[in-house]
Amino acid sequence: MDFYDVLERVLEILQQHKRATYRALQRLFIWGSFVTDKLFPRDLDVFLLMQEGFDREFSVLAPPQRYIFEHESARLLFEADIFWATEAIGAAVTSWLSVYQLTRDMEQRGIVEVILDD
Repeated sequence: MDFYDVLERVLEILQQHKRATYRALQRLFIWGSFVTDKLFPRDLDVFLLMQEGFDREFSVLAPPQRYIFEHESARLLFEADIFWATEAIGAAVTSWLSVYQLTRDMEQRGIVEVILDD
């Protein structure tokens, strides 16, 4: 599976979601083998920081937008581990990212923030 295509598809769906509900994706991070020089990454690891209040509205989204925010569905459909939170997480986002900056062997790895154009 070409994970660049997967990331592009997820972003397309998020852009459709943004227009439909006027909720903005605030920040997007990727990590794991996808951001290394590994020739064949196993999956795509993504963290989405959504506008505060989104957690009260995501359950009424129609597929495929809703599937992005349902971890199991995203794993099956996109072979991606997609995690998300709202801006209400505040400064804890830094702590959350620091956990995912460690491999299973407790070695540091990179996390990339994707800067999106409106």
